[in-house]
Formats: sequence, C-alpha cells, structure tokens
Amino acid sequence: MRTPPVRASGTPSTYGPPAQDRLWADAWFAIAEGLARAGSAEQAWAVLVASQEDQEPFDEDDRAASRIVDLLTGAGAADRLEGLLSASTGASPRTVAAGFAALARHFADRDTARCLRLLDQAQQVRDAEGAAAYSNRDERLAVFAGALARAGRAEEAERLVATIGSPDVRAWAYAAVSVASADTDAQAALHCVRQAARVTRMSQDGWVRENTATAIVRAWARSASADRLGEAVEQIAGELSGDSMSHRARALAAEGLWAHAPEAAERFFDAFLAHMDHSLVPGAAHFLAAALPHDPVRGSRVMEFLLGLSCPRGFQPDEDRALFCLLTATTDFAAARHTLERLVQKRESGIDRGPATVLALVCAALRESEAAHAMALDSTAGEEERSETLADLAAYAAGAPGPSVPTRPMAEPRDCAHSALRLATLLFPPPAGPDLLHARELLAQALTRDGWHHALPVLAAVDPAAVLRTRDVVFAHLGLGD
Repeated sequence: MRTPPVRASGTPSTYGPPAQDRLWADAWFAIAEGLARAGSAEQAWAVLVASQEDQEPFDEDDRAASRIVDLLTGAGAADRLEGLLSASTGASPRTVAAGFAALARHFADRDTARCLRLLDQAQQVRDAEGAAAYSNRDERLAVFAGALARAGRAEEAERLVATIGSPDVRAWAYAAVSVASADTDAQAALHCVRQAARVTRMSQDGWVRENTATAIVRAWARSASADRLGEAVEQIAGELSGDSMSHRARALAAEGLWAHAPEAAERFFDAFLAHMDHSLVPGAAHFLAAALPHDPVRGSRVMEFLLGLSCPRGFQPDEDRALFCLLTATTDFAAARHTLERLVQKRESGIDRGPATVLALVCAALRESEAAHAMALDSTAGEEERSETLADLAAYAAGAPGPSVPTRPMAEPRDCAHSALRLATLLFPPPAGPDLLHARELLAQALTRDGWHHALPVLAAVDPAAVLRTRDVVFAHLGLGD
C-alpha cells in the first residue's frame, strides 16, 4: 500500500488553497478506514497519521483516531494496534492519546485493568506533550485513592496519597480516604482526617481551597467525636468565601454526623432552619438531601420551605430549576414533567449550554431515561463533563450514593450534582430497583481518556473488585510495589 506523497519536510504534498488540503486529508482518511476494516493495523495507522500531518494542532479531530481504532478492534487487531500506539513516533501526541483512549473503551466491560492501563498511557502521552496536566494528574490520583479506600484498601490508599505533589489536593485526598474508611476502619479514618488538617494548604485557586476545606469538614464529621467537631468545622468553614459555601459545608457535616452523633447534626440543622430565607435556597437543597434519610420531620420543614417558593429567586441557573422540578414532582408530577420538557428543549436549542449533569439526573428520576442518556452523550460537551454525567447516571441506576466526597478539588464549589443525585435516589429511586447491568454499561462509557476518574468512585461502590484489579497497574507505574 502506498502512503501519501511527501515533501522533504516529511509532510504530505499539498497544492492550492486550504480547502484542497482538507480534500487530501479526507481522501487519505477514507483509505485508512478501508485498511482498518480489513485489519491492516500498520498500514491503517500510517495512513491516518499521514492524513493529519498538515493540520494545525487545534484542527486535529480525536474522532478520526477513535474511528480507526474502533474498526481495527472490530477486525481483531487490538493487540497489534496497542503495540503500534506504544511505538508511534510520527503521530501527534493528541492522536496517540486519542488512540489509547478509544482502545481502552473496548476493554471497559471485560478487562477493567487493561482499560485503565490504556487510559493511563493516554494520560502519560498528554503529560509528555506538555499539557497542563500536573494538577489533573494529582486530582485523578486523589480520586483513585478515595475509590481504593472505599474498596477496602485504606492503607494502600494512604501510600498513594503520599505521592501527590500539590499540598491542597493531597489534603483533599486524605479527607476522601477518611470518609471512605469511616464505616469500616474508624482509626484509619481519624488518622487520615488529622493528616488532611495538618497539610499546609497553599493553592492560589479559590475553588481548590474551598473544595479542600469542605472535604475536610465532611471527613471530621464522619470520623471525629461530636465534642471535637464543632471547633474544627467552625475553623475550617471560616476559610470559605461566603454563606453559601459555609452552609454547604455544615450540611455535609450534618449528613456525616447523623449516624453517630445525631444531636450534633440536629444542632447544625436547627441553626440553619432558624435563618432560612430565599438567598439560602442552594444550601436548603443540601440540607434536605442530608436530612431525608435520617430525620423526616426536619426534612419536611425544608421541603415545605422550598415548595413554598412560587417564584424561586434562589433557583436562577437552569440546573437549579431542574433540581426544583425534582422537588415539585413530589406533589405535582405532571407540572414537573412539563417544566422539565421546557428545560430540555431550551438546552437542545442551544440557548443554555451549562453543565448537563443535574438536568440529566432529573430526567432519569422523572422517567425520561432516553433524554438523560442523550444529554450525557451531548457531542458539544467536553469529554470530562460527559464522563461525569455518565458516572452520576450510573450511580443513580445502581442506587448508589455516588462519590464519598461530593466535590472534587478543582470542581466548581457551587456544584449541586451531589444533592441532585441524593435527592433523585431518595425521592424517585429506579422503579424496578437497582439495575447494576445498566450501571456498568454507563460506567464503561464513562471510562474515557480525560474523564475516567469520575467513574472510579461509583465503580468502587458497584464492583470493588474492578478497582482492586487496577491497583497493581497504578502502583507499578508510580514505583509503589510491595
């Protein structure tokens, strides 16, 4: 098979305007597709690489590499393709990373360890490209540590946390391990939250600081005695930027306390109830999610307050309006569905392109599962957002509570996806009960190059063995072998 003619510079010959360049690239990509269908891995990959050589980096399309990988895998050439990707020198890092990620998806539902190893290789390629992935790497390791602890390996999770470079993310990771360990190893949980509190936090990123402080508050609530908690919460909550974040932290503290110190939880809750007003609607949603499983009386008071807002000024973004639909459905299902349809149509029209996770969860809860899945796979959303939405839908399908620590280090602190997931699961659980098969299907789709860490906390809840199978791969890469 001949490859595209090349100039001395090593790029394909091009003549004429840019449109002609695009025609050349399209023609060679069509040839690459044909070769891939026939299982000719070496030739197909070489032609794909050549077809992209004249493109600017921002013009590269990950879907081209994904398409060739899908065809080669379908033709039984997955092993040869993996070797080609590992040895690829002519392709751009982005193309190679996309190839590893697409190949990983084919193993997500039958060989999780291989899937995550391939995703790790995709990330290594991106890191080597010089992308700003240092903090992303730290966050992914932190999330993995929490999942590992949730799967029963707290000691190994601590060893992983020690490799995280950013002090803020390391503190968050200790808190995540503490929360995940609280129900099975109280001593380990308390040790980790003390470690989290001791780590000097120095990030200039306000989101990282606030998310870390909130995670530590939650960890203290799950692991510490009630008499020590108040001071810790007030000290750490003082780092937060305003009432909204402080109330969120206190709601999460109450949620953690209800299992072992209900009186302390009630004090946090009653202090909030005494000053509830329109400006605190997001905080009220957090407190409602915390109260419903433990204290129906206090939960009902918050629900009545929220439903009494005929024009809910606190629900301004569409994701908050979607959350309000979920609450409205408890008293008027038809009206809630009507409002939800309008929100979905608004999003589909392009008027609102905000985060899809909350709206997708509400669609799933109100029995609009097709709309929820379509929203999760929205091609205009980033890969990471798609993975996050798919992972939360998987948690809902499985009846799982989702991540142990609601907000990741670099997520927007105002994020209410955790409350939406909790409320959807509590108020409108899947009618036939947990559907683990569907949850695993969604998690397989969520295991992508840039978003795989969103799936891990849910995977730890529905299939802990799958997380443990990745332990050796990650630890060997980091030099943490026994």
